[in-house]
Amino acid sequence: MRAHILSAMLLCSFAVACSPESETGPAGPQGKEGVQGPEGPEGQPGPEGPEGPDGQTGQTGQTGQTGTMGTQGPAGPAGADGVSITWLGSHATAPAGALNDAYHNTATGAAYIHDGTDWQLMVEGGSLGPAGPIGATGPAGPTGAQGPQGPQGPIGATGPAGPTGAQGPQGPQGDPGTNGADGADGAQGPAGPTGPIGATGPQGPTGATGATGAVGPAGPQGDPGATGAIGATGPAGPSGPQGPQGAAGPAGPAGGLEYGEQAAVFAGFTTTTTTGNAGGRAMMHNVCAAEFSGAHMCHSAEFSLTNSSTPIPTGGVWIDASVVPTETGTSVATTVSTAVAGRYTGRSSGTNCRNWTDDHPSIQGTALHFWGMSNSSAEDTECSDSRPVACCTSPFRETFAGYTTATYTGDMGGRQNAHFYCGTEFPGSHMCHSAEYVRAHHNASPPAGGAWLDSSIIATGNHFTSTATAMSTDGRYIGRSSGTNCRNWTDDHPSIQGTALHSWGVSNSSAEDTECSDARPLACCQ
Repeated sequence: MRAHILSAMLLCSFAVACSPESETGPAGPQGKEGVQGPEGPEGQPGPEGPEGPDGQTGQTGQTGQTGTMGTQGPAGPAGADGVSITWLGSHATAPAGALNDAYHNTATGAAYIHDGTDWQLMVEGGSLGPAGPIGATGPAGPTGAQGPQGPQGPIGATGPAGPTGAQGPQGPQGDPGTNGADGADGAQGPAGPTGPIGATGPQGPTGATGATGAVGPAGPQGDPGATGAIGATGPAGPSGPQGPQGAAGPAGPAGGLEYGEQAAVFAGFTTTTTTGNAGGRAMMHNVCAAEFSGAHMCHSAEFSLTNSSTPIPTGGVWIDASVVPTETGTSVATTVSTAVAGRYTGRSSGTNCRNWTDDHPSIQGTALHFWGMSNSSAEDTECSDSRPVACCTSPFRETFAGYTTATYTGDMGGRQNAHFYCGTEFPGSHMCHSAEYVRAHHNASPPAGGAWLDSSIIATGNHFTSTATAMSTDGRYIGRSSGTNCRNWTDDHPSIQGTALHSWGVSNSSAEDTECSDARPLACCQ
């Protein structure tokens, strides 16, 4: 049809002018279909027709592959806190419950929550799924407040004592202290009797008489004139030669005493008081030296020999006991006043508060009261009491030089080497023996771990060794002994002993730190 219209349009254009007023003739025969012309422009779309009925739903297609996870969106605002549930575990029947308690019923497989009145279904029962993966550990919560301290547990058993550590080196000797002020001079003692005058020596021979000159003739005697003034004394003539010495006269009486108990001098009673634990005898001497220059604590016989008239303080004063020789040995005494007595230095709980290192109220020291000296437990001598100290300044020959800085075991190659080691550090000194050291009245504590020195021997009775006496007659023990001097200082085996000085006294007991294998300084005397 479109082709017929186009053909007519062409005829109007090229053959005859078409007039609208012309009558339409009868339709001619159908012409042949012309060549298709070019496609005209697309017309405007027509209006949308009414929606047809829905067709039947097609089959569901296969599920497509899961897409990649998108990026996580921003966190939403925090939700309100949920209700806290108290989980009571699994039960075959409903347990007693309170508000928000929950449990799993093993019979039904469901979980129930309590509403405050009764149990309500919370989750239907189902088969138990596989365990999920363990979640990441949450951040640590804040540290809770410290709980109150629990009660103290019972005291555990005491562990075994650890081994004794090696002795450290002795520190350098401190600078000497300044001299104390001189004490007031004591009253002069009475002069001793004058000895008899020795016999006069023989008179020397008379010199020869010179020749007499000729006598002139005597003149006439004149009248006596007035007495003239006395002339000046002429110069002394030269001394004549000394005549021969006359025979010696008889010996005079003994002069003054020189040292030790024979020259006992009382210094005074300290104003400072101490119990029986002063830290050792050396520290008791130090208490005296701090108040009286050069003083030491008296022993009972020494004090008595001073004939002191100083009133004794109320409550008494501390003093050392004395020891005296007997036919068979020695005897500790507080009732004897003799110059042969010496200081008793044995470590005793009934005589000297264990050498002035213990203040237990059940042990005793020696105390001087106005009525006498005693170490009886019934006569006010308890070591727990605090008392002044009786101090003397009696001169003694013995002098302490010091402790060596070098240390040695019991094998020094012999006693002569021990003397040599002392002389090297303190010229002119030698290793002390026990009584010699005590009589030197050293007033500083020995080094920690002690110091080596020789034992002494008592020169009376049975001549036995001693570390508990300090009499003027005591000498050095030089016997070769495995229990006293490390076999004369030639052996350092740990099973044998030497004599060692400690703060609590002198000892060669195997139970009191005297093994010859230990290295110690030497105590040196002059």
